This record gives sequence, C-alpha cells and structure tokens, in this order.
Amino acid sequence: MSEKLRSVLTVLLVAILIAGSVALTAPQADKQTETFHGVWRDGFETADFYEGFSSSNLPFPDEAPDGWLSFEEGVWPSDSRSPDDPDWDRHALFEITFEGRRVPGQAGHLGQYPAEYVAQRVIALERIEQFDVGLNAPKPAPAPKRPTATDE
Repeated sequence: MSEKLRSVLTVLLVAILIAGSVALTAPQADKQTETFHGVWRDGFETADFYEGFSSSNLPFPDEAPDGWLSFEEGVWPSDSRSPDDPDWDRHALFEITFEGRRVPGQAGHLGQYPAEYVAQRVIALERIEQFDVGLNAPKPAPAPKRPTATDE
C-alpha cells in the first residue's frame, strides 16, 4: 500500500470516528416526546424534578431530584401565572404532568443535576404547598411543646 493511500485512509478513519463520537454525545433534540408526571420544586436557583412522585407521595427528605425541569419558550399552562409575572412565588412545590423529553448529562444550576427535563407542553399543574424561602424545603410541622416545671 502506498504511503499516500495510507495517509488518506487514516484521515478518513479519523473523520469517521470523530463524526460518530459527536453523533453519540450530541443532545437528542429530535428525540420523541414522552409524558412525564412528578413533583417539581421551584425555587431560587432550583428547578428540581422528581419523576413518579405526587402530592400524596412526596420525595422529601430522602430522594435526590431526577433532574432539572425547564420549559421551552412559550410553554406554560394558560390557567396558571407565568414565572415572569412579578406576583409569581418562586418558592413553591407543584405536582406536574407534561409532555417533553429527558436529556441526560449535567444540567441546571452549576451542572449539579444528572439530566434536564424539557417540558414542551404542560398537561396539568397543581400547586402543592409553599416553601420556606430560607431553607428551600417544605415547612415541617411544629414540634410539640415540651412541658416545663412552670406548666405543672
């Protein structure tokens, strides 16, 4: 085999390997949509999505979020306030059903989420409860008052 032919084949092989690598690691923007249901925790630098959970089966405090939930531009249920509305409370918990896609890989604030869920159409959205802004977690029930000597 001539040196020129070997060089051409080597370049061609490298180009095929690079193209295949790029195709495998590129986000799946054209992936078919799926229907997802779960709990969405919306807060400061937080958009936690817990797939498969509901208002009667909350993921706290043990579960890590399955991913970051984002919405394609213009996607928001017409009967709900938009997050762009100045009266929107950014610290809330919702039960949500949406059509969209799951894109694996680092996502969200500082890339700390294992995947991004991209909502392309919101089917249902129901507010569950408000969060404590400082803790960004559901408010616990008040602890029972401990009896003291003056209570006797």
